[in-house]
Amino acid sequence: MLCSSINTSTPPRTVIIGIGNWLLGDEGVGIHLISALSEHLAGYANVTIVDGGTSPDAMLLLDDVDRLIVLDAVNGGREPGTVYRFAGEDIEHLKSSGVSLHEWSAADSLMAISLIGKLPHETVVIGIEPELVGWGTSLSDTVGNKLPEVIGLVLNEIQANKLAGRN
Repeated sequence: MLCSSINTSTPPRTVIIGIGNWLLGDEGVGIHLISALSEHLAGYANVTIVDGGTSPDAMLLLDDVDRLIVLDAVNGGREPGTVYRFAGEDIEHLKSSGVSLHEWSAADSLMAISLIGKLPHETVVIGIEPELVGWGTSLSDTVGNKLPEVIGLVLNEIQANKLAGRN
């Protein structure tokens, strides 16, 4: 996996991108998560939240990103509400496993970024197994109840890097 180099003259830039269609219930969990995260991230320097909507290819437009956290629904075949975390070589596995609910998946975007040599130094995908995918703007209780856990995971990702001097 190709990674971009870290610019040591400025603090690392972290981008959190939420992917999903908020009109399709649990499929929109990434969008619900970035909305909920915005209030928790006010004190974090160099953290940007991006609403990727139904276009995971929006990641291709990101530049000068040291750390990328992708939030999405993940169809991994486990119990609804299962929380997944993929990093490093696990992300390459996403492409072949068919875990995305989108035609152009977050894994496709990450592979494309890798091919052009702009993959951030650190990339993490955090997802939740959906329960209900269909018309509606609300998350199922099963998935909605997992939002605090995922928010905690994202904050831990950021805090771990901050303590390591990377934020």
